[in-house]
Amino acid sequence: MSNPTKYTALTIGPIVDSLKMAHKTRELWAASFIFSWFIEKVIEKLMSDGVKEKDFIIPYPERNSDKKYDGIKKAGVFPDRLIIKSQNGAFDKVQNAVNATIKELGGKFKNIHCESDSIEYLEKYLRTYIVEAELRDSKNPIIKMNKYLANCELQSNYIPIDDMLFLRILENINNSDIYKKIFTGFGFPSIPEISTKDLELYKYNGRKKIFSDDKDDSDCWDEIINIANANGNEELKKRLKTAHKYIAIVQADGDNVGELIKEIYSEDKNKILEFSRALSEFSLQAATAINKWGGEPVYAGGDDLLFFAPVVNGTENIFTLIDKLDVIFKDMILKKFCKQIADLNKKPSMSYGVSITYYKYPMREALESAADLLFNQAKKTNKKKKNAIAFKLMKHSGRNFGAVLHKDSEFYVLLYKMLGAADKNLISSLIYNLGVQKKILVEIAGNKTRLDYFFENYYNEKVHKEGGKSDFIKKVNELLFLAFKEQENDIDKAINQVYSGLRLIKFINRELYG
Repeated sequence: MSNPTKYTALTIGPIVDSLKMAHKTRELWAASFIFSWFIEKVIEKLMSDGVKEKDFIIPYPERNSDKKYDGIKKAGVFPDRLIIKSQNGAFDKVQNAVNATIKELGGKFKNIHCESDSIEYLEKYLRTYIVEAELRDSKNPIIKMNKYLANCELQSNYIPIDDMLFLRILENINNSDIYKKIFTGFGFPSIPEISTKDLELYKYNGRKKIFSDDKDDSDCWDEIINIANANGNEELKKRLKTAHKYIAIVQADGDNVGELIKEIYSEDKNKILEFSRALSEFSLQAATAINKWGGEPVYAGGDDLLFFAPVVNGTENIFTLIDKLDVIFKDMILKKFCKQIADLNKKPSMSYGVSITYYKYPMREALESAADLLFNQAKKTNKKKKNAIAFKLMKHSGRNFGAVLHKDSEFYVLLYKMLGAADKNLISSLIYNLGVQKKILVEIAGNKTRLDYFFENYYNEKVHKEGGKSDFIKKVNELLFLAFKEQENDIDKAINQVYSGLRLIKFINRELYG
């Protein structure tokens, strides 16, 4: 029988409750980054206390300091948990590291509150749980220790303390040492600054900054409109789209990663550290891709992502960025670790919740929507078939639409190709007819030949054959047929899916002054 090894695990919170306190982008970043920074500092202190790199199960303890990652130094890239192994246990070492980190963190807020008050408050506010157990090699330490930590979190008690102090820390985070060290320039960008990233507005404004912490978002847009209407800025006016007034908040999470960990450990337990390192590398590359594309990562801890992003970026859109992230996941995880998984339903993938809202929409509600879309729709609509994007677009008018899109489906592959420019009048006509002709479509949607006849009959005029319209109509025909198959002959769901897809295409391409 194999000799047992001691494992010590730490988790920190309350993350969700802290995120809910944020009202501005920089506050949301701070509410997340504080916990990532905390784990990073605990790791540094443990390594100074003799814990070796090879002793860390999760996360991988070091970050690549290469210059290619300079752009994401402000992203939280450490998860809220760590697990280390040892022969004699490391409970005291972890506890000492936690205590020292709380004091160090409190010192970072001395410009907001006096240091002693901050430390005392953080000791009560932060919920840290340390668990130590002796496991034999037959027990997977990641699976087992995570269960122990989850049980601890479920038993957490409400502590009657002044949560307003943490809220004041978030509201004044730009005055803290942590913020000033990371943001040496203009700070974490606001929603309008992110949503209009591709416009490079400074080029049209005498290279002056129009966004600042003191300006209300609505004031920023008034100024953008004034700049666009100024003489000589006709190019900017043509480039402005309705989507520039909207922001995407995206939350992503890996599918079947737990299954993969089980497979890796059963094959070779020594590969767990290699896998941990790969997850770390994925988070860094993902955060870098988000930043380069124009988005702002809030956190990227392993397979867990949260970020702001423009809805449109030049000729690309938010779904282009998701595709880029999937390519990174495929290169870093699938190609290296999934050869032994034959069951396609257990293949790791990434699912996304995409909340698209008007720039004045409450950020907290948009954040909650992104989480709901991810965990209650993308990952639960079809438990055997994840790898999905659940999106919801909340219009300024209050109306909304959305859908769950499975990325490996024929429907999504075709819709993704159609997200480029399209005739807005034609799309409006198609959307209208889907509703008006619903009774006919109920009878024919499952029959491709009859469906072809329907589209030929309704869209056979000369105007429908000009400027690529005919090709677009054929694709809509195919979309409806594919949706009907995907929704298992449920015509209502199929029409709603196509309807949402067409409205999405129209929204992405609609010019503000068109």
